[in-house]
Amino acid sequence: MLSTISAILLLISFAGFIWYVVKGGNLMIGFFVMAILWSILGMVPADQVIQKVFAEPALNYGPTIIYIVFGSWFGRVLVESGIAPAISEETNKVGKKKPLIAGILVILVTALIFVSAYGVGSVIAIGVILLPILLSVGVPRDLALSVFSLSIGAPMYLNVVLYNQIKAFFPHAQYGGKYLIFGAAAMVVQLIAVVILLLLNRKRIDPSKADENLKIIGAETGQDSETKRMPKIAFIIPVVPVLMNMLFK
Repeated sequence: MLSTISAILLLISFAGFIWYVVKGGNLMIGFFVMAILWSILGMVPADQVIQKVFAEPALNYGPTIIYIVFGSWFGRVLVESGIAPAISEETNKVGKKKPLIAGILVILVTALIFVSAYGVGSVIAIGVILLPILLSVGVPRDLALSVFSLSIGAPMYLNVVLYNQIKAFFPHAQYGGKYLIFGAAAMVVQLIAVVILLLLNRKRIDPSKADENLKIIGAETGQDSETKRMPKIAFIIPVVPVLMNMLFK
């Protein structure tokens, strides 16, 4: 009887947590309260709560936090060093004549960059470069945002930072071998789906509306901005962390 009551209370508390999240509550506070509440409902001894619920998980998550920090920094390095803008500029040159090809290239460039880059900061930094390119060739705003977002998600199967976050739930998993085969295949499948989405909406691409699209979001056309000249060999930098993780781990 007691176990049944505990199970019901756990379900009620979980439903309350979902409601709290939907209402826009702070996830960190929500998880903290849930950890305490579930420990009480589960009648877990205080010493085990301190050790197993709070201390050990925080220590074990330390390496993952390092991955997140360096992944975010790497994204900023790609932007500040001029590598990401240079790749984008090469894409933009094609877009002036062939908007659809430019859109597909932006999809591939986004996937290339986010094989190693990670974090909200990286998404914003790359987005302010690539989204105006899509808009400047006439891709509608809603389609441009959808294509860009899905292109970020595709390489996450191979992203070392995200992999190490998920690895917390699968401690014996290895970044290599069968997983890389699966990750590469999944990434290709999602990229193909994104390209198909763009192709199905190709009639909505109207270069004559490029200035209108850019004006609405307050973006510049990029003609007055100066992009650093980068050697083509630098374009492989985004995949270097993945290769190093595969070869030297």
